[in-house]
Amino acid sequence: MGYIQAGLTILLGISMLVIIIYYYRKSIKKSVEQPKYDMLKDDEEIQDARK
Repeated sequence: MGYIQAGLTILLGISMLVIIIYYYRKSIKKSVEQPKYDMLKDDEEIQDARK
């Protein structure tokens, strides 16, 4: 029983590392975070239009 839990813990740890490494690749991170900057840009344009 202990070996199964240890194996699952290691498997989950490796899975987490793979997901983190995949996300922080430059091309993926840029495409994921780009909508955030687009929303900020739109907000600045709206604020400028109100002035």
